Amino acid sequence: MAHDLGVIIPFRDRPEWRLELAIRSIANSRGELDAEVIIVDYGSRKPYKLSYELVNLESVRVIRVEADFWDKSDAINHGIKDSDCSVYLISDADLIWPDGTIPSTYKKLMVAENSMIAFDVRYLRENTPKELIFTDKYDPADLNQWADLNPRWGDGICMVRRDDLLRIGGYDLRYSIYGYEDNDLTRRLRATGIRTIWADFLTAPVYHVWHVPVGKVVSVQDPAVGRAYRRNKQIFENDFSVVRNTTGLPGDSIGSVPLVSVVIATSGRSELLETAICSVLCQTVQDFEIIVVDDGCLDNTEEVVDGFSDPRIRYFGLSEQRGISYARNFGGGKARGEFIAVMDDDDISLPNRFEDSIAAITRGLDGCVGGFITFHNEDGKVYSWDDPFPDLQGAFAQGGFAGHPTWFLRREVFQSFSYDESFTSAVDNNIAMRMLVSGVRMTHMGKPAILRRVHEGQVTNKDSQFQGFGAKLNKTWLWSGYNRDAYNTLVVESKKKAPKNAARLYEIEYLPYLPDNLVSRTVDVDIWSQDELNFVKKLEGTSEILTVCDSGGNLVFGRLRTVGTWRNMARLSQQSLHFAITGFETTSDLTARHYVPERRAFARAVPWKEVLQKSDEQVFNLEYGKLVKGLWEAESYSCNREKDSQTVILNDQPRKRYHYENVIC
Repeated sequence: MAHDLGVIIPFRDRPEWRLELAIRSIANSRGELDAEVIIVDYGSRKPYKLSYELVNLESVRVIRVEADFWDKSDAINHGIKDSDCSVYLISDADLIWPDGTIPSTYKKLMVAENSMIAFDVRYLRENTPKELIFTDKYDPADLNQWADLNPRWGDGICMVRRDDLLRIGGYDLRYSIYGYEDNDLTRRLRATGIRTIWADFLTAPVYHVWHVPVGKVVSVQDPAVGRAYRRNKQIFENDFSVVRNTTGLPGDSIGSVPLVSVVIATSGRSELLETAICSVLCQTVQDFEIIVVDDGCLDNTEEVVDGFSDPRIRYFGLSEQRGISYARNFGGGKARGEFIAVMDDDDISLPNRFEDSIAAITRGLDGCVGGFITFHNEDGKVYSWDDPFPDLQGAFAQGGFAGHPTWFLRREVFQSFSYDESFTSAVDNNIAMRMLVSGVRMTHMGKPAILRRVHEGQVTNKDSQFQGFGAKLNKTWLWSGYNRDAYNTLVVESKKKAPKNAARLYEIEYLPYLPDNLVSRTVDVDIWSQDELNFVKKLEGTSEILTVCDSGGNLVFGRLRTVGTWRNMARLSQQSLHFAITGFETTSDLTARHYVPERRAFARAVPWKEVLQKSDEQVFNLEYGKLVKGLWEAESYSCNREKDSQTVILNDQPRKRYHYENVIC
């Protein structure tokens, strides 16, 4: 049942009398407001149950989350995900709310668009008379005599709209235990244009019931808590991205709409479309939908889409061929995600594309673009060039900016523009320039986002005459009014601003993801159940590396090796299985000659504990890394070209599922 307001109280192992004080005060304070009280018991040793008195209160319930340690961010996100309220008040087990505070604040928020409300909390002293606390009627005049005003350095107690929380992904789950998660949330809200309004303490008071300052004491007594607090501080001081929690499992999102909508317009190229879809299914960000617009229904595209059996893929067939611009406009209109990722049916998205794009979109930005590595589908020849920066100055030299299939924009911005349907080619630069002139602000993610395929059926090649005309039209419009000296100066400045996109800088990142006709891969899969084991064994070319069973013969853990075709990797991703590309071999001598050692590259994964046992006379060169607390943390990579293979040690930072880890090539 939907409610106007949800009051979330996250807790773990707190005295029941404190919880009951908080719950009763909220229930009394809400008055006639349609408000639900959501108590999130995050792994208390003794599961909390409402007392007899509280059971009869309307719209009060407990959500139990099994957990081994306290995590405030995750507790609050569970409260949001498991409820349906238009607005949320993030409260605490130690707070009491006098009558009228909650309704008056709710009314204030309803008339303040693009806003959130933070509360000044007054802290009751240790010697506050008990009769002022253990009562059903709180008198601010009496409580104020025993209270001290807390400084406004934190925004932990706040009231915010659900849609605004969903837009930024809720509380960041990297903030373990507690500390800085509230400041981070409100900073990200402000980055999306949500202003902070402070509640008037005279009309909306709230009080904190005294207890020993747990945070300071525990952080000193428990080193793990102290480390968590320092790590949280480091995240807060260094990460200014806006949207978080992007790399969880499918269904982990707190929202009901996808984070990313991928729009693919296609026409008669189902054999290429399949790989494009597979590359999206293998993204580290799994909260997406794929919108396939089949312009003209010329081949078996619908059959290819249906073959994935994935509800996240939405197919729209246009019986009449209307052109790529119409198809893209149609697909953009169907998008539901917070962001729209543009993609062509013949391109391949690198696995971190969505994650890196979201991280690049900081305060005041509407989207981002990325670089691309171009490869020839027939012989594997690979090349790249520096991208113009996506602003008017950066676009000046070439009359446009980074490749259209790398665009990643907020949905409302994308849907405010449309592709010019009179253009049969060069539509990307046309809409790009219109966006820039209209004030759309984008950045460059600083690395490649896609692999761009060159082949005979490419739109650029099939319609090269209009492609050239469209490019000249954009340049003429952009360059008009500048004399030769001014033009030359602006071109130089534009090129200086271009992010570097040399293919050699990123070969380890893109080589394994070339299409199956250019690269053969080996993939290792971690399995944790018999069902997962049975699924992976059905994949062609699967062999067993290791299985661990308990005394009863039940599978505990296993690792299988299989052929890493794009379709196999997509199937593994769809099953939420963790896998890693542990080896690959290029099938094109041309590619191997230019971008890997002369002998074809073959990679294999080496567990870090075994790396430490190797001597640097073997294939590992340790001078690029450092040994810290028994773990190898490579700052760069090392190569020994006298060996038959090139060895690269990548950074072994902790990552969520769907990341490719420990790739050695």
